[in-house]
Amino acid sequence: MRRTFLVIDDALEAQRAGSLRTAMDTATYSSVVVQNVTYPGVCKDELPEAKQLLADSLGLLPEHIDIERQFWKLSLAGEDPEFRVHADNVFSDNVALLYFSRDEHAKGGTAFWQHSSGLWEHPSKQTLVAAGHNPEDFDVWVQDQCFLPEQWRQTDVVNFRFNRLLINPTRAYHSRTPFEGWGSNAKDGRLVWTAFFKLKL
Repeated sequence: MRRTFLVIDDALEAQRAGSLRTAMDTATYSSVVVQNVTYPGVCKDELPEAKQLLADSLGLLPEHIDIERQFWKLSLAGEDPEFRVHADNVFSDNVALLYFSRDEHAKGGTAFWQHSSGLWEHPSKQTLVAAGHNPEDFDVWVQDQCFLPEQWRQTDVVNFRFNRLLINPTRAYHSRTPFEGWGSNAKDGRLVWTAFFKLKL
């Protein structure tokens, strides 16, 4: 089975994207703690048109979109990610990334991975229990595997491009690429808008 993801270029109207990009240069970024993990470089400013953007991208109505968490994430040179290969299913069902670094500074993008066991997405608790596994023990095992590159095979890469929107299920094992951030500030660093959301159909 192949994972599915959606890529939409020029997601925001050009003038809106340009003015928002300038505004993010001087936004406030700070560290936040989520589930005992510290994430640096987070801006909590919301994207007002987020529901409409996601609905239009998926061919749905805004009332079908339930955004559970949204934020901007700035990653600078010298910063390793909190996890390398990982899944985000603890946050919601789906994730949207709006790449927002200027193209002259952008590198890499988002990589998708398959584990040597054959897994390319994080199993649900129901699936794990049915297979005789303890979900909590499995989560610990996966976190240990996250830092073992020899256990993973890269299957896809979505390249970073300004104003490109990527939507995929949170269960998909993925990472940013390169793993480290870049730049020295919001003007030239790795900047993405992230939204975790469910569908109400």
